[in-house]
Amino acid sequence: MKQTYQPPEISGGDLRVPVTFYRQTANAGPIPGTGRTKVFFALCELYESSSKDLEYVASTTAEHTLTIVFRRPRSDYRIKNSDVFEVDDDLYAGVTFEVQHFAPTSDNKEMMKVVGAGNANDG
Repeated sequence: MKQTYQPPEISGGDLRVPVTFYRQTANAGPIPGTGRTKVFFALCELYESSSKDLEYVASTTAEHTLTIVFRRPRSDYRIKNSDVFEVDDDLYAGVTFEVQHFAPTSDNKEMMKVVGAGNANDG
């Protein structure tokens, strides 16, 4: 029996949720600590994390796990595991996600998949 499953294609109309990526930066001046700088903005598609995605966050104590897909930024933005992101969606208001895993999607190399784990922000 030959398998003919074709995964659904992601089009521009599916990318509706704004996502902003931030990078940790050292505070300027004599006061120690870190802040964060906005480094990239895109529109993404949110979807429930698969069991494979959940393996990437198994060692964290995060309240929320999220997988997003957006157009691959090429040289405009080089994602790092130390980056954090926020999605502009009511369900995840006040939650900052840490990047746990990122890779081009398996079916379309022009799209990037990011798995994040996050907790509600204090304050």
